[in-house]
Amino acid sequence: MQRLVTTSEASEILGISLQGIHYRIRRNQLKSEKKDGKLFVYIDEETIKNSLKNDKQNSQENVFERVIQSKDEQIEILKKSIKWMKNQHFMEIKRLEKNQKRTQKERRDVFGTKCNYTDHHGCCFDGMGDLLRDLFYPA
Repeated sequence: MQRLVTTSEASEILGISLQGIHYRIRRNQLKSEKKDGKLFVYIDEETIKNSLKNDKQNSQENVFERVIQSKDEQIEILKKSIKWMKNQHFMEIKRLEKNQKRTQKERRDVFGTKCNYTDHHGCCFDGMGDLLRDLFYPA
């Protein structure tokens, strides 16, 4: 059984352009009828049902494609975040090492010699030992 539909509906159902519908009408590949100045096309009910099934399947595929695309975008953002965090971590370690070296140098300058003594605070003293340790780090 055939159903009468507009040319725009026929293009959607058949999955071709409006020009393709008019081309097939001119070539007598599609049966058509003109009513009140408007052109209509006869389409099989079976073709319409198949088109609706395909539309549902294409719609689901579109959803899956969008989900996958969104996942890929999130992965790229996370990769950039990890790269940034690694860089920040590296820069912080460099800063801490620089400060530690500067602090050790300042201690050597204050006490005049290389330190041989390390207390529980990790501080180094030479010669004056307990006196300086107690002065700077009272219990």
